[in-house]
Amino acid sequence: MAPGLYTVAGYLDVAGEKADRSGLAVLVDPETTLKDGPANVVLDASKARLLQTQAPQRTEDRQRKVDFNVHYTGQDPYTDYRSAYVLPPTYDDVYVAPTEPMKHGEFVLTTRWRKGEPQLALSALGGRLRFDALMQPGSALGTATDSRDVVYAGNGAAAAYEKVKAKGKVVVLERSDEVAPQERAEAAVAAGAKALIVVNDSAGALMECVGESTIPVATAHRDAGKTLIAMAKSGIVKLTVKQTQYTPFVYDLTRDYPGQVPNRALVYKPTKSDLARIDARYYSATDGKLAEGYRSDFTLSPSFNIPESEWHPGTRTEWVTPGQVWREFHTQGVDGPLPWSMVSGDNTYTKGSTTRLNWFAPATRPGQSESFGVYNSRWQNYMTWNVQAWASASDNMRLGGYLPWGETPSHLQIFQGSTRIYDNPNSGDMQWEEVPGGNLPYRAVLDAERPGDVFRLSTRTHLVLVDRRGRGRSRSRNALAGRATCCADDARRGSEAVLFWSAGRRERLRPTRLRRRRSRRCRARCSSAPLDRAGVRGTGVPCLRHRPAEGVPVRVPELALEDLAGGVGGQDIEELHQAGVLVAVPLPNTSSVRVGVVFRGAAEARIGGDFHEPRYRPGT
Repeated sequence: MAPGLYTVAGYLDVAGEKADRSGLAVLVDPETTLKDGPANVVLDASKARLLQTQAPQRTEDRQRKVDFNVHYTGQDPYTDYRSAYVLPPTYDDVYVAPTEPMKHGEFVLTTRWRKGEPQLALSALGGRLRFDALMQPGSALGTATDSRDVVYAGNGAAAAYEKVKAKGKVVVLERSDEVAPQERAEAAVAAGAKALIVVNDSAGALMECVGESTIPVATAHRDAGKTLIAMAKSGIVKLTVKQTQYTPFVYDLTRDYPGQVPNRALVYKPTKSDLARIDARYYSATDGKLAEGYRSDFTLSPSFNIPESEWHPGTRTEWVTPGQVWREFHTQGVDGPLPWSMVSGDNTYTKGSTTRLNWFAPATRPGQSESFGVYNSRWQNYMTWNVQAWASASDNMRLGGYLPWGETPSHLQIFQGSTRIYDNPNSGDMQWEEVPGGNLPYRAVLDAERPGDVFRLSTRTHLVLVDRRGRGRSRSRNALAGRATCCADDARRGSEAVLFWSAGRRERLRPTRLRRRRSRRCRARCSSAPLDRAGVRGTGVPCLRHRPAEGVPVRVPELALEDLAGGVGGQDIEELHQAGVLVAVPLPNTSSVRVGVVFRGAAEARIGGDFHEPRYRPGT
């Protein structure tokens, strides 16, 4: 090997904390200097410390990750040594060896735990006796709690059930190489069992695919399973089986070790008051379908994780480590032809705070999230645009939403002045295109559609973004324009409104231009009143109001009501239930303008989204 600076690392299987538990040791020497002669490197697993991460309530580990990065002084970050390991569930305990501080570089190690309610919780004697169980891939899982008799079925072969009455009961058996996992599950189903628990015959957690079983199949550790076997053989103790298909809460916990891993106990046991709480609500474009998602930590980028199953619509309480940079993604319709994905930007949460997050909430409109690798930018005379056509409404996240590329109509056009310089008939992006030099005005026009038989709301969107300084980004210093359809009936007749906003003087935002085109059916009237210093308590807001046809059910997007409650001033919310209102309200303590819609109609309202004006600072 050539002389230089090296990092030596390894992962070693070790014994766990108990005789029937398995472990993994993470060993790393971030800095080894190789000069003229040989160098000795010792990675000692016996000195590794147990990672103890515990939630404030009973949980099971959903995902665990150990991730570290080594940066060498004077070298490009692309030469960094990075190693991330998402641990399989067959490891029970994780250990990390202590490290020394680097002299010629920077080292950081981060640990990540996702915890949730146990998928299958086993207990007896009124909860005084509990057993950990690991669900097996391929087995069925519902949401129910039952108390059932327990029977013992030897090694689980079909012949073992000849003298066992397993119908309606929980079957406990011992793993054996003589019987395949799928054969064990099929025999239990054929005997009428309601659940199957397989006790491991060696140390560690057991994970085996059981095919497609119609009953829950889980495994128990070898030593703890001996008690289960004794219960089953006695036949006098009932076992309570609680199934939880989609956890009602999660804990996303991280711990960073910058500089070095200390030679001390690596313990993280926060209370709820030590964490940040998120009340998450997941809307659905349909009546309820399978979804997936995850919250990724971004101490190190990119982040490595595995999506977890979810059910939308639904609600969930989520606890996270404060101060950590998080990004989230969720996808609906994962089992259909048009999965709809939503990605957030970077978010951090403060200790003790409570935040409400809405996902896939109406009204859906184009948006832009900094989480995408392709983002609105300009370098010299090369410009990039990336507008996600199907972003949902949110008061505290910059969301980008998209459908599979090329599966639905999407058309992006870029204009410099009145000249079209780029035309993409397939998607909403323009990447690294050469544009005329100088700060010239640009305009991005996006049209997108999606089928109404799959998505109940927001089946068509039209957006115009104006960059008057030619910087190729939506956060331009000057005004951005958002175009929204006036109402459901007039959307088919081409009726629309265009609002242009710019920074006004005397700490208030003013409309610089309002253009209306309306059909005879949409008799719109407009009013404009100044806002106060806070930007939300004025006597009115610029609005375009229309009254849809009578007899149509009222649909009110939640975000609009929240905005209007603080910004309309003097207008009764009940009155707004009876009308369609397009409003633009500066959000307090931000430089954002929220465009919201309260409407009544069988079709959806479409809006342009959030437009940022950095020169405007409410309350300053």
